[in-house]
Amino acid sequence: MTGLLEKIRAEHHQRTQDVNGFLNDRRKQREEQGRKQAEELHEFAQQLHDETHDFLENARSQRTEQAKKQAEDLQQFYKELFQGTHEFLKTTSQERAEQAKEQGQRLRQFRMDLFTSVFGMKY
Repeated sequence: MTGLLEKIRAEHHQRTQDVNGFLNDRRKQREEQGRKQAEELHEFAQQLHDETHDFLENARSQRTEQAKKQAEDLQQFYKELFQGTHEFLKTTSQERAEQAKEQGQRLRQFRMDLFTSVFGMKY
């Protein structure tokens, strides 16, 4: 009976060692898996950060260039509008001055013709 108890104890001890060995192996595997996942997650987070930073920097740069171009276009438009308005007003002013001069001459001629027709003599 003592031999059977010794055999049972030895078998129990062996199984305990086997289970502990299995559990230690699983713990090491899981620790390694967790370490790898942590590294991958860290690399992913860093890559995401870098890509986001690059995207935002690129978008900022593009928008800055676009704003500069729009400002230049607006300034050119304003310059052309100012010049066009100035030319229009100058031309219109000259045309009106010429019209007024012609109307003045026609009015004088009309008065002279009227005076001549009413009084029969030249003015």
